[in-house]
Amino acid sequence: MTVRVNKPAFNIREKLSELTQSIGLKGRALMGATTAQEARDLVSAGRKNLIQNGDFRVNQRGESTYTTISGSIFDRWKFQKDLLSEYTHEVTQSSDAPDGFNNSLRLEVTTSESSLGASDDLCLTQHVEGQDCQALMAGTKSAKPFTLSFWVKSNKTGIYSVTSTVSGSPNKQFATTYTINQASTWEYKVVRIPPCPQTIVDNTSGNLSFRWIMNAGSNYTTASSGNMHEWDDYHSSIFAGGHEAQIMTDGDVWQLTGVQVEVGKNATEFEYRTYGEELALCQRYYVEDSTGGADAPLIYFFQYASSYRMLQIPFPVPMRSSNPTVVITMGSGADTTGLTQNYNTTEMQYKAYVNVSSTSATSSYIVGYTADAEL
Repeated sequence: MTVRVNKPAFNIREKLSELTQSIGLKGRALMGATTAQEARDLVSAGRKNLIQNGDFRVNQRGESTYTTISGSIFDRWKFQKDLLSEYTHEVTQSSDAPDGFNNSLRLEVTTSESSLGASDDLCLTQHVEGQDCQALMAGTKSAKPFTLSFWVKSNKTGIYSVTSTVSGSPNKQFATTYTINQASTWEYKVVRIPPCPQTIVDNTSGNLSFRWIMNAGSNYTTASSGNMHEWDDYHSSIFAGGHEAQIMTDGDVWQLTGVQVEVGKNATEFEYRTYGEELALCQRYYVEDSTGGADAPLIYFFQYASSYRMLQIPFPVPMRSSNPTVVITMGSGADTTGLTQNYNTTEMQYKAYVNVSSTSATSSYIVGYTADAEL
């Protein structure tokens, strides 16, 4: 028996023309990938952002305005400074952000240095644990490039510095600049960082750091090119090379959001994690809880012996350090006799006790606590 199958006729010229239709820049790059790993790097499959709270949603400390010039602000972010004596600013969690984001860090200078000293500097920093950087394969022949991307906005145009550092002997740094071209306009910046030649130690220390430099004296800015844009031993002149001296002055505003660091030489769309995920990541470094009242109990001490009452606080997630800095706030009506803090504290829990008899009519309790293991 013979079976004949007929296929409808088609216009071969029309079919060939479909092959010339645009597939976009990423589509062309993906089609040109020669290995599965290269294709994966182009689309950044799976978890990718080494930065935590890059969209500034998490603010456990709860301040509406931060004025600290040195120390932690929004979760995982902190300011570091050298010598500045007059400079002040206000930092807020702003709702002004580019499409796709609901928050940004907004810094407004309230007082600038009248004369910026050679060793004065100020930078916004996030440190990344070494154990979270092992995918970079730094210091090996298979070391991979990585890419930093972010959105930035300022009323002051000019050249700013952003620097990556790796802790070691000696410390290594990759210093580069970005330019704010248009005043008061959100701009997207991409910094491509070559493979790091120094091993990033696999531990809980902040062995990889990223710093956005606000102000920098001449000791940090003298290298206009030289060893910038490549990994080199740390040297102060390279740290903020090319940065315009004292770019931030009275009334200047600088904003940042959508910060992402990912393995590979391509910047991809920002990785949106759920708020619960982001909060849990941040609670590894800082957590707090409070009833907000001087005599509103949050956690009671329990009687564990005739003359001892024990306080036990289980942390929401294991903290980075086995000995986080914990501050408890006792209730105004609590019995605090013989209060002993940090009793066998671990990364999982905090303990304290008081020498209070089981027959005492007065309760022992706290109304709030903070636990800090920030890098």
